Amino acid sequence: MLKHNLAFLLAALLGLSAAAQTTAVLHSVWITGKFGFVDASGKVVLQPKYSLAGRCNEGLCPVAIGDNALNSKWGYIDQTGKTVIAATYMGASEFTEGLAAVNVGGKFGYIDKTGKMVIQPQFQLAYAFNDGLAAVQIKSMMGLIDKTGKWIVEAKYREVTSYSDGLIGVWPDLQSKWSYIDKTGKTLIAAQYERAHEFHRGLAPVRLNDKWGFIDKTGKYVIEPTFTGARAFSEGLACVEVDYAKWGFIDKTGKLIIPAQFDRDARFWQGLAWVEQGNTLGYVNPKGTWVWKGTK
Repeated sequence: MLKHNLAFLLAALLGLSAAAQTTAVLHSVWITGKFGFVDASGKVVLQPKYSLAGRCNEGLCPVAIGDNALNSKWGYIDQTGKTVIAATYMGASEFTEGLAAVNVGGKFGYIDKTGKMVIQPQFQLAYAFNDGLAAVQIKSMMGLIDKTGKWIVEAKYREVTSYSDGLIGVWPDLQSKWSYIDKTGKTLIAAQYERAHEFHRGLAPVRLNDKWGFIDKTGKYVIEPTFTGARAFSEGLACVEVDYAKWGFIDKTGKLIIPAQFDRDARFWQGLAWVEQGNTLGYVNPKGTWVWKGTK
């Protein structure tokens, strides 16, 4: 697996998800065997010296220090490279709404920006906070907690989406379909989808009859199900797969803004999206222009 892919996969397992964006502009890149950071123009700002790195947000960047990815410990630096929270964790995600998920002894909890443990490690998985709630997994089932650790949506689902736009996608079990509920548990969009992702500014990608489209909060299709893959909107664009082949980006009318040319899905984060195309990988801007390029 590619080094950069490994970092992104680990970060996803540690709680990366669609979350509120901030003004942080640094992006991690793999250069000469280590991770460093570039700005939105692709200029190297922090030289490569980290074994792994996640996404910067709210002024802090999760980084791992060690000889390699397997024996590293995670902590946080600011955008000047100064250590703010010491590297003591088995894993760490980006900060959202003032909290970040960290792995302590194989369980996930949440710290604040001083490094104080606010929600004790107890979860198998812990995702980013969004609109005051975070999806977590405990004993193989998922639900949503608030910032005090109180259960708002009971952990009784096999999978859930992030809470966004007042809705949560839920999948109870293998025999069930996906539906959307509010945080009181009331069903707002009936169970009918084979797969579903979170809402973003009124639209959510859902799969029905093996095709993906986008619905509004009433369950009505706004973008017809014609894609073979789709991810939630982020910063006005959504990544979609065309004919089981390549991935590109559409706007909210369904128009393909960046042609389907990439080998895997991606999403925009603070102005850039990490993409792969053949032996080339790196960041593109919303116009599809390469800002930083690397090779596999």
